[in-house]
Amino acid sequence: MNATPTQHQLRLKHGNFSTLSEALDYAASGETGCNFYSGRGKLTHVLTYAGLQQQAQNLARRLNGLDLERGSRVALIADTTPDFIRFFFACQYAGLVPVPLPISLHLGGHQAYVTQLRRLLESCQASIAMAPEGFLPYLEEAATGLDLVLIGGPETFASLEETHGPLSPLESQELAYIQYTSGSTRWPRGVEVTQSAVMTNLSGIIQ
Repeated sequence: MNATPTQHQLRLKHGNFSTLSEALDYAASGETGCNFYSGRGKLTHVLTYAGLQQQAQNLARRLNGLDLERGSRVALIADTTPDFIRFFFACQYAGLVPVPLPISLHLGGHQAYVTQLRRLLESCQASIAMAPEGFLPYLEEAATGLDLVLIGGPETFASLEETHGPLSPLESQELAYIQYTSGSTRWPRGVEVTQSAVMTNLSGIIQ
């Protein structure tokens, strides 16, 4: 397994995209991508931007089969794996709003984490939720009794029937994601981040 190259032929754009999906579409025409490493620095996964675009669009068509309203919230346990980034961008292409949720177990252990997840699921009014295998039991327990359309791991969503209609990505005035604050002094609050705000921030960072 080889990491994606750092050199590419694409002209650098200083964040002047209207949406995250538009940025990925541009990056997909190059050779670079995302490289994932273990805690010991071993390369574990490689995902080119072209591969991410294709896989995210494929997943978006499966999510569209759930007939969710545009802008519905999708809770994602934010583990640093290819699955998280695939789901994040699938939401962008499907017109859904991803909501990253924490993976860390607080000092209170199992029950405290489940309680935290439940409050976040209720707060963001998630319609569906995804967790990697190791965290799925916590998510399922947290969602008990809540009116979610679907809860599962990546395999559950991969088994959904793929639709064949055109994708309708989130637009510049719509939300890009909801980010919860750390909650060090109070309970975490959801911050609604628009596509245009993300692009403005990226442009400022690059320049």
